[in-house]
Amino acid sequence: MFFNKEIAIMLLASTTILFAQNRPFPQAGKFETGGAVIKPSDRKQEQLNQDVIHKFDNYKKNYLMSAADGKFYISAKGAGDGGDECVTQSEAHGYGMLIFALMAGYDVDAKKIFDGMNALRKSQHSNINPDLMSWIVNDADVKDTTFESSATDGDLDMAYALLLAYKQWGDEAYLNDAKKLISAIKKSTMGAKSHRTLLGDWAENELDTRSSDWMAGHFRAFNKATGDKFWLEAADTVYALLKQSANKETGLMADFVTGSPAHPDATGGGTTGEHHQDDYSYNACRTPWRIALDYAHHGTPAAKAQIDKISAWLNAATGGKPKKIVAGYKLDGEVINYGDGDTWNDVVFTAPFASAMIANPANQNFLNATYYNVRNMSTKGAYGAALQLLNMLFVTGNWWSPYGVEE
Repeated sequence: MFFNKEIAIMLLASTTILFAQNRPFPQAGKFETGGAVIKPSDRKQEQLNQDVIHKFDNYKKNYLMSAADGKFYISAKGAGDGGDECVTQSEAHGYGMLIFALMAGYDVDAKKIFDGMNALRKSQHSNINPDLMSWIVNDADVKDTTFESSATDGDLDMAYALLLAYKQWGDEAYLNDAKKLISAIKKSTMGAKSHRTLLGDWAENELDTRSSDWMAGHFRAFNKATGDKFWLEAADTVYALLKQSANKETGLMADFVTGSPAHPDATGGGTTGEHHQDDYSYNACRTPWRIALDYAHHGTPAAKAQIDKISAWLNAATGGKPKKIVAGYKLDGEVINYGDGDTWNDVVFTAPFASAMIANPANQNFLNATYYNVRNMSTKGAYGAALQLLNMLFVTGNWWSPYGVEE
C-alpha cells in the first residue's frame, strides 16, 4: 500500500483544525446583548475565570464517571419511581453536557467526554420515545436495561448542548443530533396547542407544566437551528405563563403550573415525590437563571422585566445581604417553614438569584456580594455543584450562546 507521510500529516492537521475549539474557555467576559448587563465588579476577569476553573476541576473530579465503550456520565444517585437506585439522571446528564461544551479549551478532554456523554444519552433512551433519554439510568454499563420515560429539562439541555458543541467544534454530526432531539422534544414533551413544556413524554395533559423547564433562550436557539417558528411561540408562551401565574410583587413563580389561565398547581401535575409544588421551591429556584440567559443572549425585554422584579424584591427582603437568602419561599415572599422554624441556605437558590441580577446596574453591589457568597458556598451532590458552576459560568461572562444576538 502506498503511504505518503506528508499527506498523512496534512490530513491529520486539517482534522485537528476542523475540530479545534471555536469558542474556547475563557471567553472575553462579555454578554451577547446590547442591553445593560453587569458582572461582579470587585474582581478582575482573570480572577473570575479562575473561580470557574476551581469549581469545574472539583465538579469533574467528584462527579464525572466512565462507563463501557468510551461512554461518560455524571454521578447523580437517586431513586426512580420504582424505588430502584440509579447512577444518574437525565437532568444531571444535561448539565454535564452543557458544562463540557462550555469548558472546551480549558479541558483538553472536553470533546472526548462530550462525545462519550452523547453516546450514553442515545443508549439510555426513554421507553416511550427512544429519541429522548430515560430520566434515570440504572446501570450505565448495561446496554439492555430497564428504561423509564423522559423528563423534559434534561432533553432540553442536551439539545442545547449539542448546538453548543456544533458551534464549538464545527462537526455537523452534532447539529444533526440536535435537530433529531429537538424534533423528538417537540413531538413528545411540548404541548401542540398550548406550546407549554410538558412534564415528560409520559404526560397527557398539555396544560400541566414545570417552571424549571421554561427555557426561552433554548427555544430561540432551537428556532435558529431548525427554522421552526413553533419554538418562537414556545418562548413567548413562557412569558405569558409568568404574567398569569407569577406573583405580581415578588416575581416569584411556582414549581408547577396548570390551567388556563395558568395558575400554581399544588398537585404537581400528578408527579410523585415532590413537595411545595405551588411554592417557589426546588424546581422553580432554577427559573430566574433560565430567564436571565434569555435576556443576556437575546435581549428579550420581558425577561429583563421579570428578573428585575425578582431582584428588586430580593434586595429589599434581605436588606442586600445574600446570606439571608433561604431555600424556599411562598410566592408572596414569605419564607417557607419546613417545620419547627427550620430554614437554611442552599446554593441552588442563591446562584440563580445572582444570575437574575445581571440586567440592572442598580444591582451591582448586591451582585458583588451575592457572587462572593455563591463561590464560597459548599455543595452537596451533583445537583448543587452543577448549578453553582453553571451560574458562575454565566455571571462571569463565560457562557456564550450558539445563536445569540451576534449570530
